[in-house]
Amino acid sequence: MAVYVAMWSIDESRTDDTSTSERMMERLAIVEHRRNPTLDNVAWIKTYLTADDLHTFLHAALHKEDALFVCQLNKGEYQGWLKADTWNWIDVASESQS
Repeated sequence: MAVYVAMWSIDESRTDDTSTSERMMERLAIVEHRRNPTLDNVAWIKTYLTADDLHTFLHAALHKEDALFVCQLNKGEYQGWLKADTWNWIDVASESQS
């Protein structure tokens, strides 16, 4: 199992941004994930999928003009300023990486 950070940006020139955001939230609801309340459009995801497969899975919620970045986290090789419960989730999820 791996832990990834996914970041996306929705093209604001479209008028259907809400439905795009809703589709992304529906996608995230299918996988084990955590979001930090102070970071919009970022999620940490624990899954057996590869980065390529996770990208394909999440990108299905977006339009071609939107941006998406997926990166695997390596245990102990990340740093930042997040809410404590987000860090706790990342630490616990990272423990199960194989």
